[in-house]
Amino acid sequence: MPKPKPPTAKAVAQMSGPPAPHAITFEVAGRMMPKERARAGGGHHYTPKDTRRAEEAIREITRVAFHGYGPWRGAVRVDLDLILSPPESWSARRRARALEGEVVPTSKPDVDNWQKALFDGAEGVAYRNDSQITEVVIRKRYGPRSKAVVTMTPLPGEPAYAR
Repeated sequence: MPKPKPPTAKAVAQMSGPPAPHAITFEVAGRMMPKERARAGGGHHYTPKDTRRAEEAIREITRVAFHGYGPWRGAVRVDLDLILSPPESWSARRRARALEGEVVPTSKPDVDNWQKALFDGAEGVAYRNDSQITEVVIRKRYGPRSKAVVTMTPLPGEPAYAR
């Protein structure tokens, strides 16, 4: 028997299934692409190609994680753990110290650019609009492999505006 295919983006956007009874956690492997500024050209604004591809990849990963649960209609909490591998150019000692948490990643890119790429990529799949996100916790640290670990939790309460 063939494995069932996940729903298309259009089907997911039309789902209004029950909110998940718990948080949903998923990973974006590799170094996550931060959101780039919109560009202007030919009399209009556009999203750069690399940013668009990164958001599409996040949307697909979110679609698999939320299969049957989205998009949520109420408030959402997002916990985002950005884990970066230490630079190859560092000494083995400095890399080991980074993995132990003694050296922290205070360099660019800024966490708000990663957050925006994630929020835009998950929009229409995890929630209808990123304005529904009312709580955010972001942590940036070093780890053996670069990845983003995302936990989304539906929050109780009546939405101020129906979406």
